[in-house]
Amino acid sequence: MTTPRDEHPSNGDGRHARRARGRAQVIDAMFDLINDGHTPLHIDQVAERAGISPASIYRYFGNLDEVQRHTLEHFTVRYADLLGPPPPADTTAERISSHVEHRIRLFTEAGSIMWLGRIRSHEHPRIAAGVRTVRGQLREHTARHFAAELATCGDAESALDAIETVTSPEAWNTLVTIFDRTTEAIARRWRNALWHLVDGTASHRPPSDWSTDATT
Repeated sequence: MTTPRDEHPSNGDGRHARRARGRAQVIDAMFDLINDGHTPLHIDQVAERAGISPASIYRYFGNLDEVQRHTLEHFTVRYADLLGPPPPADTTAERISSHVEHRIRLFTEAGSIMWLGRIRSHEHPRIAAGVRTVRGQLREHTARHFAAELATCGDAESALDAIETVTSPEAWNTLVTIFDRTTEAIARRWRNALWHLVDGTASHRPPSDWSTDATT
């Protein structure tokens, strides 16, 4: 007895594979559009960037809101390399530079996605949980990165809070979109701010080259 064509296992596998590819194309298109500053989005924009029809998006996800939710839930997979710890360094000044450069790279490549996730977290508990997880991981990386400096602080938790606040996605968004600061200017401000937060010795001065707009 032969298996009907529509019920053949290979056909089912093929449909699942096409569906998975189509969903991946849509999510990739969403990441690209958001990073390019195209918000709010429309189905036609996403479909054009993904190279599929709007009807296919509705078939894969149901609506644009679900597309956004799935995109944000894929954030940690897409940007896994950027969400790791900053490169280790030997001195306080080098650790500060490493942390700042790492955060600026993260926000340059994924800041728009993080900002959208922050906004949508008020509406979707799963997105809110994801945002908390990512922020918690970044905080843990910072705590380990500056362990030597935090160990000498009178209030390590407050110092850690301050570091995370200064180099947060919200701070990045404000400096870029409200105050029109360049990447170089932000790097310089963050390095000097963190120096005063973690050095703890008023008589020490930050490295002289931090006063210039060195490219990060």
